Amino acid sequence: MDLDFTQVINDLGGNRGFFEIARAARTPASYLFNRFLPEQVRPTYDVSTGSMRIIPTFAGLSGMDARYAQVGAMDARTFMERTAKLTAKLPLTENALREIYAFSQAISGQGGDVRGWLRGEVEALFNNVVMQAQLDTMEWLRGQALSEGDGIDWRYDNMTLRVNYGIPAGNVLTVRTLASNAAYGGSASAFWTDVQAAMRLLRYRVTAFVAHPDTIDTIIHNSVNKLRVIGQDANGGWFDVQRFTGTTEQPSGDARDALRLWSYGLEGEVINPAAPTQTIKVPFLAPGKLLAIGAAGRGGYVVGMGAQEQPLDNRPVGYTHIGPTVEGANVPGRWGRMYVPQERPWELHGESVTNGLPVIEDPSKIVIATTELA
Repeated sequence: MDLDFTQVINDLGGNRGFFEIARAARTPASYLFNRFLPEQVRPTYDVSTGSMRIIPTFAGLSGMDARYAQVGAMDARTFMERTAKLTAKLPLTENALREIYAFSQAISGQGGDVRGWLRGEVEALFNNVVMQAQLDTMEWLRGQALSEGDGIDWRYDNMTLRVNYGIPAGNVLTVRTLASNAAYGGSASAFWTDVQAAMRLLRYRVTAFVAHPDTIDTIIHNSVNKLRVIGQDANGGWFDVQRFTGTTEQPSGDARDALRLWSYGLEGEVINPAAPTQTIKVPFLAPGKLLAIGAAGRGGYVVGMGAQEQPLDNRPVGYTHIGPTVEGANVPGRWGRMYVPQERPWELHGESVTNGLPVIEDPSKIVIATTELA
């Protein structure tokens, strides 16, 4: 039997159908940084005054027949950047096509619905590879924005993306080195010193402490840190730790000596420049980083988002701007398609595009600590 991908694509709504799927793509809940910089679809290509919001203020006193008191303070930062254009292209290899052909023959021989099976394969390929590439890259960029003091500095295929978010220099703590023994696994570990420094800088309104699993492992297994894990998520997503003091190891009575460490070890993959048929795993948060996120902002009115009311423990420090694409006829949101090249009708290709950029509205609510790991 012949594989007819053109008909399968038409079954799925053609390119318009894939465009709608791409626009509706939602960032997985496992992407931790999306909680702090949630994606918002905007109608502009440029990120300019993207943080504009109208903040509710006290109502004022007015006399009888007097004008009403004005409320609402306008807040617009001077952050201005163009969105970064992220593109992905996937030509299905001959080896993969042979495998699909073999599966389809087996299904056909058993009287199965080959076309229905192919629809599922094409849709899975689009969602789990073509669009996943976009979602992974944006989460990695969020991680760079939040955990690197000088912001994003990314070079890819002779293109460079540099964005400085203005995180205060005082919020980027001294790197704790192995040579000084101040590293979190060292004999003079500065872990608790850094934790309390972050708390002070964030006025004790800390939404989360986030670290790579390797960093947390180093912290909790160094006896010098004098802590115990008093609770943890069954899936290893977080660890509650309590500092102990004195020779009899009594729990510290100081509330600042207890905290929850969020473990974030999710990774994406990039093509290995030295071996293009292989990939390299890249963590969204580098091992050795301890990231403290403070509660930022107030509820209010955000253009395009309506009235906002976030709980105190989950107020984002910014957002991720997802703009329109030329490929999608300037309609806001990601664009993607699956298609069969006219000149190569036996092949199947996938493409996707995002015009987007992480935006940090309140850089003072981010504290970055760094330790060397053995």
